[in-house]
Amino acid sequence: MKRISILAALLTVTIGVQAQMSIFEVGSKEDRADRLYYQFSYAGAINLYQAVLDEQPGNPRVQLRIAESYRKLNQPAQSAEWYSKVIDNDTLISDEDVLNYAEMLSGAGEYREAKKWFEEFEKRSAGKDSRAEHYLNSLNNLEVYFKDSAIYDIGPVNFNSEGADFSPMFYEDGLVFVTGRETAEVRLVQNVFNWDKEPFLDLFYVGPDSSGLFSAPRPWSEKINTQYHEGPLAFFENEERVVFTRNNYYKGRFKISSDKINKLQLYSAKRGVGETWEHIQPLPFNSNEYSVGHPTFMSDGTTMIFVSDMPGSLGGTDLWQTEWNGDDWSTPLNLGPQINTEGNEMFPFMHKDGILYFASDGQGGLGGLDLYTSELEDGKWETPKNMGYPVNTHHDDFGLIMEPNGVQGWFSSNRDSLEGDNIYRIAITRDPYLRIDGIVIDDVTEEPLANAMVTMRGTDGNEMTVETDDQARFSFNLNWDVMYRFNAELRLYDQMNAPLRKAEDTPEAREPLVIRMKNRCWVYDWELNNKDTGEPVLGANVTMYKKGSADSIVLESDNGTYILPLECETNYDLRIEKPGFFTQVIELTPGNIPEPEFEEIVVGKAIEVENIYYDLDKADIRADAAIELDKLVKLLVDNPQIVIELGSHTDSRGSDSYNLSLSQRRAESAVEYIIDQGIDADRISAKGYGETKLNNECANGVPCSDEQHQANRRTEFAVTDIRTE
Repeated sequence: MKRISILAALLTVTIGVQAQMSIFEVGSKEDRADRLYYQFSYAGAINLYQAVLDEQPGNPRVQLRIAESYRKLNQPAQSAEWYSKVIDNDTLISDEDVLNYAEMLSGAGEYREAKKWFEEFEKRSAGKDSRAEHYLNSLNNLEVYFKDSAIYDIGPVNFNSEGADFSPMFYEDGLVFVTGRETAEVRLVQNVFNWDKEPFLDLFYVGPDSSGLFSAPRPWSEKINTQYHEGPLAFFENEERVVFTRNNYYKGRFKISSDKINKLQLYSAKRGVGETWEHIQPLPFNSNEYSVGHPTFMSDGTTMIFVSDMPGSLGGTDLWQTEWNGDDWSTPLNLGPQINTEGNEMFPFMHKDGILYFASDGQGGLGGLDLYTSELEDGKWETPKNMGYPVNTHHDDFGLIMEPNGVQGWFSSNRDSLEGDNIYRIAITRDPYLRIDGIVIDDVTEEPLANAMVTMRGTDGNEMTVETDDQARFSFNLNWDVMYRFNAELRLYDQMNAPLRKAEDTPEAREPLVIRMKNRCWVYDWELNNKDTGEPVLGANVTMYKKGSADSIVLESDNGTYILPLECETNYDLRIEKPGFFTQVIELTPGNIPEPEFEEIVVGKAIEVENIYYDLDKADIRADAAIELDKLVKLLVDNPQIVIELGSHTDSRGSDSYNLSLSQRRAESAVEYIIDQGIDADRISAKGYGETKLNNECANGVPCSDEQHQANRRTEFAVTDIRTE
């Protein structure tokens, strides 16, 4: 199969140092096959391993090596077939082998069997590797990947070759792309890559022809193309500069890592005269010990995202970013776990609209490398979204670029396995979403309502909230064929639901959405102060209940002043609570908002019950006194934790013994009334004080006015205990 293993050959490892053929001719067939395997000559290793099996049928170690070799060559069907022969061999198979088998099955489109082995890997990894979770989520929701398939038109370009063709990039009026095509025009002797016996990769350019197709491809730059791999590239500074991927080969020197591998590096070049490129320089964070490659630039022209397996990577290969200051590059930063996984993220492309396209085999998907999108919001990357079928298949799909208009582009895939990696044209024939615009207005005045919070909820579980702008407008992108509910909220207005709407391709579905909100009838600024100090009370729990309804509103304030939004012709109860204070429930009616007397609970403190009057020499509860005692009953109901003493006091006129007896009878009469209203008898006691606790100097024999004596005739209560249960 004439194709390059993109995943392995272009990032995780690259070129093994080639040994003399005599080395491979020493030892047994299995030893020679192993040497080829460890030198990344997988195509040759497979041939020798199969020769070993002719002599040793069923050798599990050799079968596993063949499975691994086919995996390295990115031939999932063949790899899965060989894994299946040894996967039950517990003494040989590792957890990573189980994952590899599951991935090969998925890459071959064998989803049911793949699910079984992803579940086995998840069990073995005990949830420590997210790849199993991602893949199982994908396999359990495969229908999601096919729901938008009608919006894409995809087809191969006219310049694909029998070799590998992939990773196009915009340049001038055409494309620069990576190719492994065999051509005598490139060099007299074209090197062959031991990995899979394919030619090394070069950069070619293709421009438009008069028919609207592409002209014949030609080598892009003799200065940049070498006898080794050149890979994906990106232009910046109005195409006056370029960063490109190449093997660690600079100024004629071929360098290797400590484990004898030639890694990939990034190089920059500056445009010279015409189409020449000069001043080729390695980037400062290149290393002999790890690979870097696959550059792309954000719209600012200075932030470059690239791929590397450098220390600090979360998986096999990660996406990183660096800044160009005009002279040098900053220390790379990892894009983080929202983008990167334990698998491989690669082939990024930043669209001018801020959309990051990239390929991953660690996010789940349909198998192999899948294409994803993400956007940077408030400095954080959004959860990547799989682009779905037919952009993604169970083969490798990667290297996507999109025109500035966002509706046409090109990407790479090996979906036609007989042709290897090819470049495909992609056109979006229908918007991937139905955009709906709307406005929020006052139901009566039809004035636009800015700063309203509008929430969209779909039957697919998608939910989003946006704020209306200064003209009260909002918009959402809706998934096709999903039913949506819209809800608007705004201070001083009733929450409002708009009619359900289905996202379908009809004029009615595209109509602007108008949400009309009903203004609450009136609003009251209400202060909650301490009765004794007059200071605002902070941290109280204030809840407003609509009479005859279970609806409630929790009011909040950071300064003790509350906004009460009240509907017309509606009564409310306002419940005020705070530890250490008497709980109060106040009735609110339009036009009648009593000021609360929020009082601290102090054990033993006497609190007067006003307007309690008795007939002369009587202890009976009069109707006017009952009204006031009912208020005390309500206080006890609202504060079930308190125990009180009700005390009755007289003035000094009359004998001391008479006054003491009269006050006791009156206190007992009041307590009896309160108990009759449903208050437990163990929560209230009666105490007659007679004239023993006068409020002024009007004792026996002291001449005083009626008003002064009246001040001493009173009924009080005091909290004697606060129960905790």
